[in-house]
Amino acid sequence: MTQTTLPVAIIGAGPVGLAAAAQLLARGLEPLVLEAGVAIGHAVRSWRHVRMFSPWAFNTDAAARALLEAEGWAAPDPDAYPTGGDLVDRYLAPLAATAALRGRIRTGARVIGVARRDIGRLHDGQGRDAAPLVLHVETCCGMQAIEARAVIDCSGSWYAPNPAGSHGMPAPGEIARADRIAYGIPDVLGAQRIIYAGRTTLVVGAGHSAMNAVLDLGYLAKSEPGTRILWAFRRPLGAVNFGGGARDGLAQRGALGARAQALVDSGAVTALAPFLIDRIGTMDGRLTVTGRQDGTSTTVQADRMIVATGFRPDLSFLREVRLGLDPAVEATPALAPLIDPNLHSCGSVRPHGEAQLRHPEAGFYIAGMKSYGRAPTFLLATGHEQVRSIAAFLAGDVAASRRVELVLPETGVCSTDRAPAASSSCCTPATPQGVCCAPKPELKAEATSCCAPKKPQSACMDTKQTSSAAALQPSFQIRPSSDDDIVAIAAIYGHHVQHGKGSFETEAPSVEDMRQRRVAIVERGLPYLVAVDVGGAVLGYAYAGAYRPRIAYVNTVENSVYVRHDCIGRGIGRTLLHALIERCEALGYRQMIAVVGDSANLASVRLHEAFGFRLIGALRSVGHKHGVWLDTVLLQRSLGEGDQTDPQPS
Repeated sequence: MTQTTLPVAIIGAGPVGLAAAAQLLARGLEPLVLEAGVAIGHAVRSWRHVRMFSPWAFNTDAAARALLEAEGWAAPDPDAYPTGGDLVDRYLAPLAATAALRGRIRTGARVIGVARRDIGRLHDGQGRDAAPLVLHVETCCGMQAIEARAVIDCSGSWYAPNPAGSHGMPAPGEIARADRIAYGIPDVLGAQRIIYAGRTTLVVGAGHSAMNAVLDLGYLAKSEPGTRILWAFRRPLGAVNFGGGARDGLAQRGALGARAQALVDSGAVTALAPFLIDRIGTMDGRLTVTGRQDGTSTTVQADRMIVATGFRPDLSFLREVRLGLDPAVEATPALAPLIDPNLHSCGSVRPHGEAQLRHPEAGFYIAGMKSYGRAPTFLLATGHEQVRSIAAFLAGDVAASRRVELVLPETGVCSTDRAPAASSSCCTPATPQGVCCAPKPELKAEATSCCAPKKPQSACMDTKQTSSAAALQPSFQIRPSSDDDIVAIAAIYGHHVQHGKGSFETEAPSVEDMRQRRVAIVERGLPYLVAVDVGGAVLGYAYAGAYRPRIAYVNTVENSVYVRHDCIGRGIGRTLLHALIERCEALGYRQMIAVVGDSANLASVRLHEAFGFRLIGALRSVGHKHGVWLDTVLLQRSLGEGDQTDPQPS
């Protein structure tokens, strides 16, 4: 087979995996779906008892509907709310059974490895990107090697839950007591009712899964005397986010949080907040869970535990793939700033596609819930939009891959502070537009904002010295620079000139020099961006300049990114670089060069590599500053269609 006749391999036959297959078929591409479970929708079947908080209208894919409707499928009421079982029985199973898909799905096929054919992760090799990807697939009949032109990993993260331990690792004793600990949302009111009825259950976690589990236990307690519910949070209760209530664009999601909060407020549920779990043991036939509450060691007893602390991606079978992952979120660096709860807590993420999901390994993508890494609040409709964009790109329709074809509902939440019940909006006029809220209404100036601190703070405050309730950093936004920003920009750059090795200047330029440099960039129509906090203070800046003055270089730009020295490590640099790449692609540029001063500056090199830049080489000892010889490192990435097509005439 040639590269163009090979299939696109899809890992996982869940909602997003099957949607990917339908989208590829609509584009004339051949999909091959590999599902580890014995049936499609394997993970969904494990939560078939759970009612979704998004209606059918958000849970079916357009290309998948077209395949179903061609065979006489009767679509469910778009305003009704399905359970996981409904999703399988009324949508996924019929979709997998269509003539178009049934011969293209293999169940009982577990992918245990992905790599570039004949070229390991370490080596570049001539024509690396042109070589097919190879998947090692474990089946009942033995191991198979399958070649693919591209791979879309839609395997999800349901079977990789976060542990109960406070450090991100299983607490001592947690694995040994696994027979009494459930992860996710067990069927408390159905098949597993008998093991929870009349017993004490400790629920750990603060998200929607934990809320579902607590509400089910609450219903159980009404009919089963002796049923007691403990709910452990890692934050103080005042900092727990129970959702946007009536402000949530998905009514059932808002109601879910409101009902869970009501159980806590009524005393029907005992809240342990904050409670950081250090050890899980047993005594007298019960679990003993020891942790810290307000700095004091505390032990509680329970018969069962439900751990709903989120999920993390299983990357074990992707060790030979060149992944670009944010070090905290484990999503792509382009997607991470949109979903990182360290940067914002809204949960409302703008639609995104192939450009944000691209990894350094050409033709490899992670889509669906797994694409969010460790971040919460994934919506199924987001996954559908992801694979629509990826399929369009693989088919060569770059314009369609960049087009947004989805509007997501807002959560109505932009902070971890519990707002008063009478609060009518999450934003005030002081909240930067687009930071974490939908286009906002005009509110009275004294209205309470849940998107910003109540008192001005630096977005680069030392979070180690703040309370748990204030542990999330204030949001920042990216905007085009203006002449008013020059003093701050000059101060940021001047510090790096005087104290750092990234710039080869040895004397800080004046404010007027920096003004003229900015004018030269802007007059060429190139982007010059700043990151500002909620008070308007400049935290960093980035711009693209001409790589070389000669005309043949006209389609290539060179980037520069500088972050205020006390704001480094807050995600500002990666957000600026992401925005700069997007703007340069929109302007039609085809290549971006990064020249990193000092080869010891691994943070900058790794940042660029995570965004798809490739190391081109290093110029040894070409600079001398602060008493040492300095290298420069050259990195490069394609923009848009790169060298696949000729540029538009200028």
